[in-house]
Amino acid sequence: MKSRIIKALTALLIIGILITGATLAFRSTENRATNIITIGSIDITLTEPLWDAATEQGTNLPVVYPGVSFDKDPTVKNVGSAGAYIRINLDYKTTPHVAEGEEPLPERDLDPSVPADLEIIDMIRSTFMYRDETGAYIHGVSPDFELRDDGKYYCKTVLEPREEQILFSKVLFPAQWTAEETEKLGDAFSVIVKAEAIQSAGFDDYVNPETGEAMSAMDRAWEVYNTYVYIKPGD
Repeated sequence: MKSRIIKALTALLIIGILITGATLAFRSTENRATNIITIGSIDITLTEPLWDAATEQGTNLPVVYPGVSFDKDPTVKNVGSAGAYIRINLDYKTTPHVAEGEEPLPERDLDPSVPADLEIIDMIRSTFMYRDETGAYIHGVSPDFELRDDGKYYCKTVLEPREEQILFSKVLFPAQWTAEETEKLGDAFSVIVKAEAIQSAGFDDYVNPETGEAMSAMDRAWEVYNTYVYIKPGD
């Protein structure tokens, strides 16, 4: 079956964690690629409008301390003409902490299958805050997303044309973190945000005739995406 797919990529670089004072600086860049296979328009954008406004398009970067929050709002918008399922993946990297005077270490990927790395990833996730319908900020990501075992955040509903979804709205580093805890984050770390979409039309709830296992239309769409969409390394 032909499918229309799109992926967008933005890099959210979190740089300069100083154990003394715990100063943080943030920089964002964006890159996106499209691959439309069939007739129609499945197209999404991945932006951070509040962050861009607060930092003059990322050129005027704030210095942030634990206990102080700031706007950071990965936003996926459907700019195509058809409904789509979307999901967001966060990849994590860290530059390990070294003592003063020691040689710096290279950045490395964090592997969620490694318990020590997963602890760091969970620390980073704990800084995300979402603004609910009342205007209050709650810890975590939007309730419209579900974090699954593959580490990706799946939007629970179809994203219709001109609609958008925000994964989280602010970042807040807890004031109660100790120097030992912040050392686990490393001297710097980065979170790479990727958004993917596939058409929602043409997929229905499905029951495997051999196993009897039920699968929702959304899960069926992502199964097709995972099976038939080839993404080149580095895209």
